[in-house]
Amino acid sequence: MRIDELCRPRPGHGLQCMMRRWEQLHPVNAVQIAWLKRTVGIDSLYAAADRVFRRLVLRVPQPAAQVLRRPDRPGCGRGAFEFQRRQFAGDWRSVLQGAVTNELNRPFADFEPPWRIQLFESPRHGQFLALGYRHLIADARSIARVLHEIIRNAVAPSVRPAGFEAEHRPESVRDLYPEEFRRRRFPLMFWNLLRELWTSRRAFRPPCGDHRDLRMEFRIHGDVPLTNLKAAARRLDATINDLVFAAILEWLACRFPPARRGRRPDLAVAALADLTGRSASGVPRAFALRLPVLPGMPFEEIVRQAARAGQAAKQIGPLIDCARGFEYIAMMWDWIPVLRRPDFLPAFIPLLAGVSNVHLGAVVQDSRTTSAIHSYFRGTCITNVLPMMLSLTTVGDVCTLTTTHRPAVFSSADMTTLAAHLCDRLAPARQAALPAAACA
Repeated sequence: MRIDELCRPRPGHGLQCMMRRWEQLHPVNAVQIAWLKRTVGIDSLYAAADRVFRRLVLRVPQPAAQVLRRPDRPGCGRGAFEFQRRQFAGDWRSVLQGAVTNELNRPFADFEPPWRIQLFESPRHGQFLALGYRHLIADARSIARVLHEIIRNAVAPSVRPAGFEAEHRPESVRDLYPEEFRRRRFPLMFWNLLRELWTSRRAFRPPCGDHRDLRMEFRIHGDVPLTNLKAAARRLDATINDLVFAAILEWLACRFPPARRGRRPDLAVAALADLTGRSASGVPRAFALRLPVLPGMPFEEIVRQAARAGQAAKQIGPLIDCARGFEYIAMMWDWIPVLRRPDFLPAFIPLLAGVSNVHLGAVVQDSRTTSAIHSYFRGTCITNVLPMMLSLTTVGDVCTLTTTHRPAVFSSADMTTLAAHLCDRLAPARQAALPAAACA
C-alpha cells in the first residue's frame, strides 16, 4: 500500500470523501496516545515503528527520500513517518493536552507522510507514545492496531503475528454490501436522504462565536471503572453507548434549555464509529440521534428514548445511504461555492456532539502489548460538523474519558462540567431511581 493510496478516498466511504474537502478549511487530524508501563529504548521504539510502517507502506512518496537516522533529533529528515522525542517535567496532563491540541490543528502537506510519532518522557510519569495521523486514512480501530503493533514490536520484536497488513488494506463498502449499491435502490436512497435532511430541520443549531474559527482543543478528564459502566448498563437495561448518549443529552438539555432552541426542539448527537455494533465485515456504522430532551426529564426515560432511537438508526441500508450522501456533497463541494462556507454544514446538518467508544481488548488481544500499556487517550478533529467529540477508551478494567471541542462553540469549562456529569450518571452506587440532574 502506497501513501498516496492511503490518502485517497475509497469508494463508498462518503465521510472520508468529505474529510478530503474539509482539509481545505482546517486540518482533519487525530491522535492516539498510549501511556506505557515499562520504559522502552528510543532506538528500539524507532526501529519498531520503522518495521511496522515499512510493512504497511511499500513506497515513500517524493520528495521524502531521506531516512531519519537520528531519532533523538526532532524533525531531522523524512521517511515513512515523522518522529520526535520530547522530554518534560511537571504536569503530564497539561503537556499532553497542549501537544495533542497542536497536532489536531497542524496541517499535513501533500508530500508529507500521514503519520507523526511523538515520544514523551518524564522522569516521574514515564513514557507516553503518541501517534498522530490524517483522519481520512483510517478509523480509530485501525490506528489502535497500528499503535499496538509498534509497541509489540518494541517489547517483543521476535514475534510477528500473521495477517496484520491485511487488516489495513483499503476496502470498498460497495464490495462488502453490493445489494445496497444496486441502481434499483436509488429511489429509496434519495428518499432516505431527503427524510434525513427533513428531520434535521428540527435539530437545534448551537451558537458559534466565529464560524471561521475551526480550531479544536483536546482535554483529558480521567478514568471511569468499567465495572461502574457495566453495573449502570445492567441496572437500566441498556448498552454503554445508550448511557453515554443519554448523559450527554441530559447535559445538553440543561446547557440549551427550550427557550434557547426556538423552533428547533431536537438535540442531535452522533456516533461516527459505533464499534460496539460493528458488522461482521468490520465496517464502522455511523448514525445520529435526535431527541427533544427537556431539563428535568428523568434519566431513565432519556436512556429508554436513546436506546429506541439508536436501534432505529442502526439499519444498514439507511446508514450506507447517508454515507453516500456525503459523497454527493463532496462532489457538489467542487461545483457550488456556498458549500465551502464554514457556516454551511452546521446549518445543513446541525449536530451538537459526537461519541466514539473503543474497547481495546476487542481490538488487540496480545498479552505482551496489553501488559505494557497503563492507559490510553484519543483525540480527533471533525472541524465544523461536530463542535465536540467525546471519546471513551477501555483499557483493561478502566475507561479513559477525553474530549475534543471547538472553543468557538464550547469552552474548556463546559467540557469539564460534561465529564463530571457523565461520571456521576454512570456511577453504580445509587441503586434507587436516579433523580433529574440539577441545571446550573
